[in-house]
Amino acid sequence: MESEKWNAIHDELKSLLEKEVNLMRELLANMHQEELSMLFLDEGSLKILQSQRLILSERLDELRQKRATASERIATYGSDDALSPEVISLKEQQSALAEQMHRQQSQNQHLYDHPHASPPIALQRQARARRKASIATIQINR
Repeated sequence: MESEKWNAIHDELKSLLEKEVNLMRELLANMHQEELSMLFLDEGSLKILQSQRLILSERLDELRQKRATASERIATYGSDDALSPEVISLKEQQSALAEQMHRQQSQNQHLYDHPHASPPIALQRQARARRKASIATIQINR
């Protein structure tokens, strides 16, 4: 019976971590888009991105609370050594994403604090590289 409870909580934890990692990726993408909006002085997109990020952040907070509860419940049944490789991998992804989000937030804050400063060359190149090329096709009649 204890094993069944642990498995159920473990599956719940895994599911919550998957959702959290996906939401963190979405937030990181939003933050990167915010950086590009600041670089290109696109105020309209910037406001939309900020309102979207607020919603994403609220959802992430809710998920984190649920995950913390599941983590506490699973801790009552054993140690972290019993966690599956999938859960361990998700925790590592979560940690790496948190670090990337922190760096992106620092970069964005720098752009907010210094709106007229020229962005580093690497960022300018990165912004240009993200633009999508359009291809025109011509139909030739014979």
